[in-house]
Amino acid sequence: MQFKMFKKLLPMSFTLNTAQKPMHAGEIYHVWESLTASHQLINSLETFQMNTDDKEMHKFIRVFTTDIRTQRLPKLEGLLKEAGFTVPPRSASK
Repeated sequence: MQFKMFKKLLPMSFTLNTAQKPMHAGEIYHVWESLTASHQLINSLETFQMNTDDKEMHKFIRVFTTDIRTQRLPKLEGLLKEAGFTVPPRSASK
């Protein structure tokens, strides 16, 4: 019964399958900003790593930056490339 009510409220073109819908400008903007922020975070963490003598902090920063590079960045870059956008330039690793 609830499903019939939702059918009346939602337009006929509504689908839960987001793979069929193109990303709108706001989504592209937020993915782009998230990717840029991730690059900036990596740069900041590498700077902190170069300026600390704590071995545990070195290990934490190294693991954290590796996780960002291997998990987060490829997903965000893939989303932008699938939508037909170029990815923001990366800064050189320190």
